[in-house]
Amino acid sequence: MTTYFSAAAEAAKPKKEGVIADHKMSEIYAYESLSKYEGLRGSLVIRAPTTYVGVEIELEKVKLNSNVPSSFEIKHDGSLKLDGREFVTVPIRVCYLEQELRRLFACMPPPLVSPRCSIHVHLNARDFTSQELYRFLLLYLIFERSLFNFSGGRLNSIFCSPLHEDIGRVKGEINKLYAQDGVRLMGWSKYFALNIEPLWGVPMESAKIGTVEFRHMAGTTDVEHIIEWINLIVGLKISAKKMDTQELVKSLNKMNTISSYNHLVTEVFKDWAAHLLSQPTFKEDVEHGVLMAKMTLPIKKGEKVKTEIEIPMGYKGDNACAA
Repeated sequence: MTTYFSAAAEAAKPKKEGVIADHKMSEIYAYESLSKYEGLRGSLVIRAPTTYVGVEIELEKVKLNSNVPSSFEIKHDGSLKLDGREFVTVPIRVCYLEQELRRLFACMPPPLVSPRCSIHVHLNARDFTSQELYRFLLLYLIFERSLFNFSGGRLNSIFCSPLHEDIGRVKGEINKLYAQDGVRLMGWSKYFALNIEPLWGVPMESAKIGTVEFRHMAGTTDVEHIIEWINLIVGLKISAKKMDTQELVKSLNKMNTISSYNHLVTEVFKDWAAHLLSQPTFKEDVEHGVLMAKMTLPIKKGEKVKTEIEIPMGYKGDNACAA
């Protein structure tokens, strides 16, 4: 059975002369210290309890009947109406998030969760190297449609654009990660469903906080659903950090059967894989995602790429189709 996890073997290999060092983002960019917030653990199963996240929750018709927990800051968002508010957590370990969410929602009568509302999750990525971020993006592309399906259907939002809708631009950006260490992908978009700008910061767009932002989730006050969403995206990070780049690329090039899709989704998401496997369009969605990921792979040195050739009108020379 194919395995994608051989990072230990990769790490043991001696560095070749001329190979770019693969530093962690925290070794390249300066970030403020993470919060030391301590809270109470909840009852829901958490895949990676010590992983830091930041959660932004948008709600309308908010009528507070008590003070919100100190783990949240209240902000105004111009996209919200009807007494809309945005509640933003401090950087917090996932093990404490369930109880903090329950305390927040207990502070108010049931709010309005309109189509204007959404939930953004910032996943700590300061410990990513460029190669780990590269693998993370490949895995994300494979499962992008399935993740949209689970998170509530913001597929058509102009503020949450799927990467596969601009795959040429995405390819150009993530190939920089494959070849360089600590490169800023300045052609990225803040409104991509997966926004990685917070890793290096872009003035007037994204603060430099050392995270990758998932903008997919529709507004909700369902604590269990929010926690399960975080368990899924944490799975992408764990897998990206364990995998070997060449093994992943090699397997990706060969991946074309439902059994290989099932194997990968189970390896990446473990006990939470059922959230994707149970979707009626899982096979078609992952098949599309694999194609998108393959389209971003770098061309090997010396490899010829077939391109369309424009033939001037009236040209009577050799038949170009014979090539």
